Amino acid sequence: MELLKISERISCLPASSDPLSADVGIISLEGVTWIFDVGSCDRAAELINGIKGEKRVVLSHFHADHIANINRISCQKVYCGDFTRKKLADTKNTEIITVENDFYFDGGIRLFPVPSSHAKGCLGLEAGDFAFLGDSTYCRIKDGKAVYNAGQLQSLINTLKSVKAEKLLLSHNQPFQCGREEEITKLELIYSL
Repeated sequence: MELLKISERISCLPASSDPLSADVGIISLEGVTWIFDVGSCDRAAELINGIKGEKRVVLSHFHADHIANINRISCQKVYCGDFTRKKLADTKNTEIITVENDFYFDGGIRLFPVPSSHAKGCLGLEAGDFAFLGDSTYCRIKDGKAVYNAGQLQSLINTLKSVKAEKLLLSHNQPFQCGREEEITKLELIYSL
């Protein structure tokens, strides 16, 4: 698996199915590298550990394909939702910060909670024209059927409308990038049903 260059400062290690591992986003800024999800495959852990300098990790949610490598990597800070924090094993020498409201950082980085039918406590990361959303726009599967919580779906739509980035990066999605308006339209159609 090779890195996919998305923009001058953003790249991604694509998701894999064997083993199941989420896309790993990398935002390179002067002085700090932001990593969105850490995946579960060996390649993701090797890639993250090979990054020099300060590393800050954002975990989109608690599913293993997004967080399994957390104890295999080194980083200075981990940002996650409260539910994800409860699922994390003890991380050595790493500050864990729970995100319950929007956080803003130098370099145009914004972390924000994302209401989701897929998993509790999802987070998104906005960086310029792009927003990493992990699996937050996906439904939950119950007895082989797609299930959305209508209230959470409406809140998700409202959250996406507040995102300034025009391109959304959705884990496991082909293509990885989609237009914000396109995704909102799709979710509004689902909500109307």
